Parts: sequence; structure tokens; C-alpha cells
Amino acid sequence: MSKNRISVAVFAAALGILLVIGALASLAFAPMPQDDPILITVNSAAIAADTNFSGHIWGRYTGADLFYAIDQTSVNTLSLELEISPDGAAWYNSTLSPTLLSANAADASGYVAELPVHGWQWRIVANVSNTETVTPVVKVILRNE
Repeated sequence: MSKNRISVAVFAAALGILLVIGALASLAFAPMPQDDPILITVNSAAIAADTNFSGHIWGRYTGADLFYAIDQTSVNTLSLELEISPDGAAWYNSTLSPTLLSANAADASGYVAELPVHGWQWRIVANVSNTETVTPVVKVILRNE
């Protein structure tokens, strides 16, 4: 093998090693993969008493948008609150947006944008003033900013 061929082979091998190292380094500094936004329907059924809806895990999401629509079939007063939990057993009012809807007595709809995610789990609590039925439809979009 000639000296030029050996030099070319060494150069090609060194270049290949540098390319592999560069590719691995770029993976190490690549941003974490982002989860696609998801939609969770918290409730769409009629209730006639205070209700703690099921808790949900935030996962790796950083923000939430909350949508609600209230269908009042008769006079009732409804409040919606957001609670968070560090363990799924003890629940605490969210200090950033504890009351999402307060003392609502008619059909209504609304949107609470960009709630920051904190705690491990979250749930919606519905407080009603009497035993007349009301249907709070609550949907939450979890997303990364």
C-alpha cells in the first residue's frame, strides 16, 4: 500500500470518528422532546351536589388552558375551583387561580388561559348551592410552552 493511500485511509477514519463524536454531542445537547398537547374532559354530566372530580396527573406539561360551559336547567349557584396535590391524597386550593368560576347562576361559558402547572396532580371541584341539577362541562388542554 502506498504512503498516499495510507494517509487517505487514516484521514477518512479520523473524519469518520469526528463525525460520530459530533453526532453524539449534538444528541447530548438536544432539547428534551416535547409532549403534544392533550385534551382531558373532566366532566360532561349533570350534578346536583358538591362534586370533587377525579384527579389527573400533569405529567411533563408546563401549562394548562381550561374551558368550561355551564348548563343551568333551573336556578342553582355553581362555583368551580382548581385544586392541586403533591401525592394524590391531600388536596389544596391552587393559589394562582383557586376559583375559576364564582357563584354562577345562569348558563355560561368561559376560558382560563395559561394556568401554570405545579403540584403532581390536579382536579376540579364543583360547589353547588342547592339540589337542582347543573351540568358543568369542563375541558382542560395540557401543553408545553
